[in-house]
Amino acid sequence: MKKLARLLPLLALAAMAIGLVWFFIEDPFVFAFFLGTLLVQSAPFAVAFLLLGLWGRNRRRAGKRGGTALLTVAAAGIALVACFVLWFVWTSLPTREGIVARGVSPDGREYGVSQAWHDWFDDYDIRLFVRGENGDWIVWYGGRDWHPGDPFQIRFPEKGGAPVLEGPYERVFQTSEPASPTRTSTYPGNLSLEDLHAIHRRENAENRRRF
Repeated sequence: MKKLARLLPLLALAAMAIGLVWFFIEDPFVFAFFLGTLLVQSAPFAVAFLLLGLWGRNRRRAGKRGGTALLTVAAAGIALVACFVLWFVWTSLPTREGIVARGVSPDGREYGVSQAWHDWFDDYDIRLFVRGENGDWIVWYGGRDWHPGDPFQIRFPEKGGAPVLEGPYERVFQTSEPASPTRTSTYPGNLSLEDLHAIHRRENAENRRRF
């Protein structure tokens, strides 16, 4: 058990190192910016709570009042900083890609919603694929900075027009992606929604490499 207890911190550090390498490979430039932003936001608070903890420890050793209270506050503060860092990283991880909704529109057309990781800065983007009258897939672009897990529903206008994503804030789908107005707006009808999601992921990866 003692050997295992000694190995656990090393295994945790190794896992973190592997994760950092993977994150860097996925999106090198933006990950550096992402990591810098995270450090700027969290490091001052972490240092402040560490100093508070050292002060509390010194007061307790000297037999002065308030040492234990200061240590408690410092420990709670460091735990909050750690939770913030974990939440910040978790919400940006490229691990929640997939088809997140599928169904049939009011006029009888099959549709599916794909969310794919864009980069460390913009997180995810979202696309809506709808069957056209000839059976091909029509793609509607919902934009970046999409937060996986947000509740949403798709509203199809009764008299044509762009579908609307109703969620924490409303998004009107576009027929072309602003960053790439020449990108195709249709895909062959023999593709499955999973095929379309794979295309979505591949195009995002190509965008990261070009950047």
